[in-house]
Amino acid sequence: MQPTHPFSKTVPYTFRTSTCEQEPIHSAPASPRYRRELSPNRTPTLTRSPMHDCQQIDPENTKVKIIQRVWSTYFRMQVASVFSCHTWRGTTRFNGSVAHCDCQAAHSSLVPTLYDDKLRRVTSSIVEDGFDALSPISEKYICHRFDLDTPQKEILSCAESPGRPLQQLFQHLSLRQKNGSFVDTEMEKARNATFQNPPGSNQLDSHLEHYLRRLEDELAEACKEQKKSPILCTQELVVKHIDLLEEAIRSCTTRLAEFDQFIQTHMELNGIKETIASLEPDTITQEHCQEFIEKAGLYISLRDKLMKHLSGAPHLNDFLNFFLAKTPFHTLRGISKDFRNVSQADFLIKLVKVLPLIQLTPFVKDVSAKRRDIQNRLEEAQIQLEEIRNVQVSIPSFDWLFFGVVDGDGNRRNPTKDEIADALIEETHTIARKTQKKLSYSEDSTENL
Repeated sequence: MQPTHPFSKTVPYTFRTSTCEQEPIHSAPASPRYRRELSPNRTPTLTRSPMHDCQQIDPENTKVKIIQRVWSTYFRMQVASVFSCHTWRGTTRFNGSVAHCDCQAAHSSLVPTLYDDKLRRVTSSIVEDGFDALSPISEKYICHRFDLDTPQKEILSCAESPGRPLQQLFQHLSLRQKNGSFVDTEMEKARNATFQNPPGSNQLDSHLEHYLRRLEDELAEACKEQKKSPILCTQELVVKHIDLLEEAIRSCTTRLAEFDQFIQTHMELNGIKETIASLEPDTITQEHCQEFIEKAGLYISLRDKLMKHLSGAPHLNDFLNFFLAKTPFHTLRGISKDFRNVSQADFLIKLVKVLPLIQLTPFVKDVSAKRRDIQNRLEEAQIQLEEIRNVQVSIPSFDWLFFGVVDGDGNRRNPTKDEIADALIEETHTIARKTQKKLSYSEDSTENL
């Protein structure tokens, strides 16, 4: 039995039948200009039809995205460990799909395009020490990548200067294929899976990626140096993931409460304004002024809270700047600060100027949309947290799950490092079997390594 593909359905997560049956109209034309859209039936991508409510989080999209994010991390750790090579994130060239309506298409993998220097390392070893000095894994690797037969291996082995035969092999690879063992393979397509959800979902992922990508790079280097195992590194990244999600949930909960209080205070302030505006100037009392200024002080303090950065929660700067465009913020702050130091008559002069400018009605729609964005981000974080905790339990068995081998009695056992290497090598790009047009774009090159 062949080792289980790292992205196969070996756990109880299934893709909807419709995943591979989406009509072209469900996806907009690919954009940015350097990125190509892969059809849904070529990636484990979940898309949403226009019939779905694009303002709601789709738990299925989120759950599959999380399990694949952990799988892709584990796969990178195995590549770095087994190949003893440096790995890094290349420019993302593909989208599993392009979102329609108000959705955004978020990648599951932290590193959709995985580059590595395994080929360069093997090439340098051949040039310096000869083909026969290669380790068994390195020999299998280069033989698979170029589909070398025995005569070709003998040419490399006997050549006084192997540079020329190597050059003849490399002219069949694009620059991207030289830089990545898994470029233009099914594995790359799987790593470019995308999952459509409202913007709040993708924004949370962007926040997580800012921290997780750097940590994944560090962990991959630890695997390369054989300081940590792929299982341990995957566990560490998941622990950090959980910490970030817990922080995001706390922050979003706080932000949502502050946001609701801000809107309520704005409505109350507007109501007090309407009451005062309906009175004759000589009937406005000190109590009216006191009530207005206390509410204005609360309004300003809440505004300051919403401007404060909360890790994992959405920024409201743009919203507040727009919201306060018709609200005399600086005048309100000045009134609040100077209230006890001026006479009621002087205060009323300022108040009369500010009253017509306080309005809530034009912002109701924007208030609703912004609250939904905060709520969506909170819901996305809660679903991700629950799902990644479920995944965390299975990480110690990933070697067995993804690369396990079935013995003669039908029992699945843990693989050896050589068996994992064989499975990884089988997934790498092989020029003999890649006769279709290269997907390398402007980077396509036949320059020597």
